[in-house]
Amino acid sequence: GKQEIILGQPWLQWYSACIQYTRQGSMSMRIWQDGDGDKPSCTPQGPSIVIPLCTPGAPRNTATLNLDCRTRVEEIPDVDSGK
Repeated sequence: GKQEIILGQPWLQWYSACIQYTRQGSMSMRIWQDGDGDKPSCTPQGPSIVIPLCTPGAPRNTATLNLDCRTRVEEIPDVDSGK
């Protein structure tokens, strides 16, 4: 079923977890209830739960860059140049 949890709470210390990042900008937390995903037979075990932390297309994860037309680059003499 659907779970509501708050990350960073003390319950997380009782589980194995890893955070996966992708170049596309997504980030997810994989949590294992028992172990870290490695069985003795070397076959990977899937995580107990996967929580998406950041999705690339989410509107709350975007920011606008304000390029103010009043900005300028100013040359400043170097005081250490000995001139």
